Amino acid sequence: MTSMYIDEMLLNYLGENIKDDLGEGSNEKLIEKAVRFNINECIYTKFDFIRIDYGLKLVATEEVMELIEIYSIYSYLLYRAVETQEPSKEIRVEALRKVIDISNIITSYINMKCNGEELKKALHTILEELNLSQCCINKINSLISIYAMVL
Repeated sequence: MTSMYIDEMLLNYLGENIKDDLGEGSNEKLIEKAVRFNINECIYTKFDFIRIDYGLKLVATEEVMELIEIYSIYSYLLYRAVETQEPSKEIRVEALRKVIDISNIITSYINMKCNGEELKKALHTILEELNLSQCCINKINSLISIYAMVL
């Protein structure tokens, strides 16, 4: 039941707030912003980010990097939708739980606690659990395509 409201919340955010939140000229920074958002910063030092970037270049295939980027954007948009709107406590908890789930699996991959297949399976499961409408998924994918073309 709450997934319907998460869907509506995301669509409202994408329709009303996204341009204001991302600002002008930030097209090239969306993916970086989203990926950094999903890495659990509290367990890393400043220098760990250099190692993370280096590690991702060594370990991640192009397919895995695309997965990390796409699901990071989904997670980031979901978080921003929650923060810019006033969902009920139940919806807020469910949405933020999915944000944390995505962050945790990406962080696990970066720490080499799971492989690319486990990452892919976990991320797809999380998206399925969100039960987003095809309209919402298409709108997000369209946004991702626009940003990908800019990069």
